[in-house]
Amino acid sequence: MDLLRQGYLAVKVKTGEVRQIHGLPILVLKSTEKFSGGWMTGSVPNFFLAKEGVLKYAVVNGYLIDLENPTKQEFRNRIF
Repeated sequence: MDLLRQGYLAVKVKTGEVRQIHGLPILVLKSTEKFSGGWMTGSVPNFFLAKEGVLKYAVVNGYLIDLENPTKQEFRNRIF
């Protein structure tokens, strides 16, 4: 959550298997340097919503995360 609050949507890792499932609320990249941000019909969105320059919400792999009052959520994301 701290990385999301700082404005990071993704991290790059050295270990882990591509397509391996993890429970983190952030994108994990292994085989690629880039990921899709924003939104497009038929794709999974990744972006932040801010008010007056302060991050309020993150949408990561389609999950809506309240950065000020995060609720306990189960995340199922894959390593890219």
